[in-house]
Amino acid sequence: MFHPEKPKEIERCLELIYQNSLGDQAQEDLINDTTQAFKKFLHQNELAQRKTIILMFGSLYNGFKTKKSDVDISITTNSYIPEVTALSYWIAQLGYQTRFKLDQSFLKSRVPVIKILDQQNLVHIDLCYNNLLGAINTRLLKAYSLLNLKVKQGGVLLKVWAKGAKIVTNVLFSSYSIIILWLHFLQANYGLPNLQNQKYNFKNIDSDLTIKRTLYDKENVTKIKTFFVYEGETYEKLKLEFQAKISQVSLQTLLQEFFCYYSQNGQGFNQPYKISINLKELKDQGLLYSMSDPFDPLHDPLKKINKAFKNNRVFDNATQFMKTQQETQFLFQDLNQQLHY
Repeated sequence: MFHPEKPKEIERCLELIYQNSLGDQAQEDLINDTTQAFKKFLHQNELAQRKTIILMFGSLYNGFKTKKSDVDISITTNSYIPEVTALSYWIAQLGYQTRFKLDQSFLKSRVPVIKILDQQNLVHIDLCYNNLLGAINTRLLKAYSLLNLKVKQGGVLLKVWAKGAKIVTNVLFSSYSIIILWLHFLQANYGLPNLQNQKYNFKNIDSDLTIKRTLYDKENVTKIKTFFVYEGETYEKLKLEFQAKISQVSLQTLLQEFFCYYSQNGQGFNQPYKISINLKELKDQGLLYSMSDPFDPLHDPLKKINKAFKNNRVFDNATQFMKTQQETQFLFQDLNQQLHY
């Protein structure tokens, strides 16, 4: 256990950093304006008779948003169209107007996405197609974020830290995987419940979802269990039980123990199992970094980093901070050159 010298001052410092990371009303108004304008653009150009539904997902809605969060949108329809074909159509439609500009396209990625800039509000949009799992994951993370304020605060602060330390990149961690690391740590050490545990499915709800998609140029059909607890008597009971375990632990202590857990000698990455908040699965042989996606059995959010992330001293470096208010401010600044991996 860590024993901070000035816990009250550091807790206030963490609270201030957390609040500053959320943005302000003016920024929220810009995001809302961009969202409404882009929805209008999509509806005006939707494919005929596809019964298009626009799903908002991602960090703006999963309880872990920051002022740097992009707008994540998925278009869903009542019929199957290859994702690349659909997104190529929308790339073409962008050329017929001037407000929204294509920034980048990643059509060969696991989940094809096009990145768009609202040139009026300077708000970024990530557009994908039939990404139902993204929307379901958003609701799951939202349910976790509401179990206790410290869950939300810690997740947001770690996203700020990870981006400042430059370990959130296309070839390293994603903001999403940082949140899974945080939730896994809380499950392993502080009894955060597994909201997907089928023992809570008292009514035997059939939650199987069959998803047809194209993965790396190959058509794939996967059946996924989407059940999780997010409301009702069971959720409230789990919430109270978890709050009883975490109420006396400071946010400072939780974050320091998180960094220690994932340090080079910590249990996190050295255990034989994948980082997970649901199923317990062994890593593939030879992998140090591996993670089970909460829903998608074909997705390992950490597998890609094994070649690029040769050591994790960035976590070790972070364990040396947060003893004083000045150190805490340094740890969570936007670009933390001394903490780069």
